Amino acid sequence: MRQATCTDASLLSAPVPNKPVVAPYRMNELEVTLGFVLGSPRLADEPPLRRGATPLQVLVGGLRETLSHGPCLVSFSGGRDSSALLAVALDTARREGLPEPVALTLRYPGIATADESAWQELVVRHLGVAEWERVLIDPPSSEILGPVASASLRERGLLWPPALHLSAAWLQRAEGATILTGEGGDEVLGPHRAAAMHFLARTLLRRPAKLRPALLKTVAGSVAPKPLRVRAARKDLVNNGALAWLRSPLRELALTEIAELSAQEPWPAAKALRDHLNEPALLIGEANRTWLAAFYGARFVHPFLDSGFVEAVARDGGRWGYTSRTEAMSRIFGAFLPEAVITRKTKARFNEAVHGHLTRAFATNWDGTGVDRACVDVDTLRSLWLDEFVPAGTTALLQAAWLACGSPALDEAGAAQ
Repeated sequence: MRQATCTDASLLSAPVPNKPVVAPYRMNELEVTLGFVLGSPRLADEPPLRRGATPLQVLVGGLRETLSHGPCLVSFSGGRDSSALLAVALDTARREGLPEPVALTLRYPGIATADESAWQELVVRHLGVAEWERVLIDPPSSEILGPVASASLRERGLLWPPALHLSAAWLQRAEGATILTGEGGDEVLGPHRAAAMHFLARTLLRRPAKLRPALLKTVAGSVAPKPLRVRAARKDLVNNGALAWLRSPLRELALTEIAELSAQEPWPAAKALRDHLNEPALLIGEANRTWLAAFYGARFVHPFLDSGFVEAVARDGGRWGYTSRTEAMSRIFGAFLPEAVITRKTKARFNEAVHGHLTRAFATNWDGTGVDRACVDVDTLRSLWLDEFVPAGTTALLQAAWLACGSPALDEAGAAQ
C-alpha cells in the first residue's frame, strides 16, 4: 500500500494520479479511511458546441466497431442503462449483419432487493434476445468477504473500487470477449445543475399554475452563490450521516472538501459533462477494470463514457441539458424500449448481497485491528457494518481490517475456517 496516513489531510486536494496501465492503482491509507480516492478533477476545456451526430448515431457507430471485432457480452441487469445498451447493440448487429451480443445477467437468488428478473424478462421479450446467459451468484460468493472476493483481495490488495474484487466471480466466462457496460449512464444522462432552471422555464411557458414550492427551492439552490451552495451541501451531508465513522477533525475537513467539490459543478451542462470524464474515481476505476479484465482475456468497453457520446449528449441537451433522466432516455432510446422501462424510477440494491452474513460475523468479532483509532471511531464503524444497509464508503475499511487480521477464510460465525 502506498504510504499516506489518514492524518495527512493535505492529500484531500492532491493531484489526480496517472491512470494505471501495467500496474493497478491501490488505495492508500487515507483513501481507505475516507472511502474514496483522492484528487481534484482535471477541469476540461470548453470548446464551442457545433453541429454533429446525435447521441444515438455516435453510440451506433461505436457499437458497430466493437461488434465487428469478435464476440461481445452486454452486462445486462435490467436497469435503464443496460437495457438501452442491449437494445441498441442488438439493433446495430441485426442491421449490419453482425453477430448478436450475448446478454449476461448476474442473479442473486433469495435477495429480494437485488431481484430485477421481472424487468429483465420484460426487456428480453420486447427485444427478442436470442442469447441470454444468467449467472447465479449464491452466497457466500456474492459477499465482499466471501471466497471469491477474498481470494482476489489477498492477491491484489486494496483496489478502487472496492467491489471490483467481486468481478472475479464471473469474468472467467468472458474470456476472449468484449464486455459492454452501461457504466456512466446516471452521470451522463442524468440532470445537472441547470436542469431545475430548465424545468422551471418550461413549466412557466406551459403551466404556470403548476409551480411547486419544492421546484422553486431547488432552482434557488442551483443559482445561489457558491458559499451558500457549499453550506447547503455540507448541511445535507451532515444530516445524512455521511462519513459518520470518522473522528474530528478529519471528518469536518472531509465534509467541507466534499461540499466544496459538489458546489464546483459548472452551470453549462456541457462543461459539467466534460468535467465528469476527468473525475479521479472514474479514471482510476475504469483503468483498474481494464487491468483486471486482462487477467481473464477480456476487455471492458463503456459506451456511455466515450468522449464522442458525451459531446453528442451535450449538443443534444443544449446549454441547460435535459430536464430529467426520463427525458434523456425518451429522446435517445424511446424507439427501442417499452415505456415502462424508459420511465422507470426504481433501482435494484445489492447491499444485502455484498454485505451479508460474513460481513456481520466478522464485524461482531472484530477487535479494531487494521484501522487508525485516531481517525476512526471503531464502535461506530462496527455498528455501520452491522446495519441493514452498510455504507459503501466503509467497504475499503472492511477489506483493510480483514487483511490486517490475517485475511482468514470465514464461516457465518466469524471464525476462521
